[in-house]
Amino acid sequence: MPGTDVKPIALNSGPVLITPAGELRPPYPRSKLLLEEEASLTLKLSIDSLGRVVAIKPVGRADRIFLDAARRHLIAHWQYRPAMSAS
Repeated sequence: MPGTDVKPIALNSGPVLITPAGELRPPYPRSKLLLEEEASLTLKLSIDSLGRVVAIKPVGRADRIFLDAARRHLIAHWQYRPAMSAS
C-alpha cells in the first residue's frame, strides 16, 4: 500500500523446554527407594545451540546419588528449543 511503512520487529525468546511431560522426571535411584529417602534439587543447566542439555550444576547442596541420576536423565532426555535473538 502506498504510504504504509512496514517496520521489522525484533524478536527475542529464551530457551523453551520441548521435552514431553512424561519424560521430565528422572527415575528414582533404587538405593533411595529402599531407604525411603527424598530429595529436591535445584539445578543450573547449560544448553548447546541445538537445544541439548550439555552440563548440569547443582545450586546449593545436592545429594550425589540424586544428582547423578538427574544428570544422566536430563542429558539423555531433555530437549529445548534454543534461545533466539533477531534484530
